[in-house]
Amino acid sequence: MRKLIAVIGLSILSSGFTTADKERAHSIAITARDAYWDCLAQEIVKVVKTAIPAQDFKLMLEGSCPDQKRDFRTKMSDYLAMMHPDISAQTHISQADYAISAAQADAVTGLIKIRSGVR
Repeated sequence: MRKLIAVIGLSILSSGFTTADKERAHSIAITARDAYWDCLAQEIVKVVKTAIPAQDFKLMLEGSCPDQKRDFRTKMSDYLAMMHPDISAQTHISQADYAISAAQADAVTGLIKIRSGVR
């Protein structure tokens, strides 16, 4: 247990970021995520009563909400870089891109559920 505490302490000191810095970055990333999800929800509302197929909606989402998507990607990868400075920046960006893809998939699933009457 002492070794674990020492390792955690060293990782915090070696990263150069305080706990407050990391908490702030996390909060900022969550805010950016929520803004992106809100934008995706607005896209669902726009098409829910149309006949657009789910596959076309999925393609549409890839180009939707560009500002929110870019902000979420940046804030998420910045937060991950603070938390894991020993991992490459490209890995952090890939993880942020994965989160964006997951949010888009959730939006498509949401559209399908709304149309089918499942809540």
